Amino acid sequence: MVVAFSCFATERDSSTSIAKNVNKERAALLSYQGVLQAYWLPVWSDDGKKNNPEINIRFFIYEKNKKQWKVINIDNGKHKSAGFDVVSYIKRFFLKLPDDFLKYREGHIEQYGVLTVKDLRTYVECDHKYHDAQSVNFTPKWHKVINIDELESTAGCERYPYIMTYTVRPGNSLRHFKLAPSEQAENGEVIPVNTPISKIKTINENWIYAANYDAHSPGLAGRIRGYINKKDIVPIN
Repeated sequence: MVVAFSCFATERDSSTSIAKNVNKERAALLSYQGVLQAYWLPVWSDDGKKNNPEINIRFFIYEKNKKQWKVINIDNGKHKSAGFDVVSYIKRFFLKLPDDFLKYREGHIEQYGVLTVKDLRTYVECDHKYHDAQSVNFTPKWHKVINIDELESTAGCERYPYIMTYTVRPGNSLRHFKLAPSEQAENGEVIPVNTPISKIKTINENWIYAANYDAHSPGLAGRIRGYINKKDIVPIN
């Protein structure tokens, strides 16, 4: 009788413990409505010759009580160890996926919806408060207008993590952008001396469309723009 009671008590305690753990896990799930952003983070080789970009995901939510946006970085590290396929995630949840996003592995895309996360953590970097978490589920929803620049302005020093900047290759006599992606094209505007160049988009394997770097303009892209051959520039970041 004593043994039977002991087994029953152990089984009951175990069931109670499991139930508590399940409830604890459920309580840790948090859902937010906002904007999911996927972007390519440039990762350059040590010699600066090859870029092996990685897809990162973050979520912007609006806290009405604080009248401010909050940024949650989706923890890809934990996801990768669990077999998380970020490309499949993007194809599944982003209703509009431009071909160039995966083809050239650059830039960013956005999708409005409801994100459910767990393991939410807060940390401070460059005097700005950030959050990271693991994505449990995302429900995409249609939204008329998304002001990306407004969202990104709340991300502190991580406002434009996807931007690629360059400088004219040392010893190169290049002085102008081109009006078209061709060496035979007419010269466009003058490239400001000692000013970085912000990449706007890739045109093909040889040419990009770019602008003068301007810290006060959306996307760090100034008004002086044009085409430039990749062979004439070297990366900064």
